[in-house]
Amino acid sequence: MITGFRSMQDLILEEFKRSEIKFKLTGSRYFGCPREDSDYDFFTEYTPKTAIWLEQLGFTSGRTLAKRTYDDIATEVVYAHIRGNIHVQLVKPAMIKAKGIAQEIFKSMGYLRPSKRDWDGALTIIKTMFAI
Repeated sequence: MITGFRSMQDLILEEFKRSEIKFKLTGSRYFGCPREDSDYDFFTEYTPKTAIWLEQLGFTSGRTLAKRTYDDIATEVVYAHIRGNIHVQLVKPAMIKAKGIAQEIFKSMGYLRPSKRDWDGALTIIKTMFAI
């Protein structure tokens, strides 16, 4: 047994809880199908302040990561903390509400692994509905 030990992941998640930034859980943990080794995935609204805050916590960004794993029309950039096994999608401000609604719809339908096409279609429909 190890006492007095806290993982990097635990420390980062505590910082998220204390932050004024509103992080929304997504990915396998949100959809209710995590594995024992699953990472944590979140999304939040893109602002320069949020990007700087994540970098100060040791997150790095990359368009290649975003294109490989989070390729939808709402995601501006993805930040990853490798040691903490956490990803944060920074979502375009105009799309943040639509992303949350689409995620809730997929979960309520039991659709646990939406594709890029699914995300883009749902986001386009929801964004259009907001415009009406």
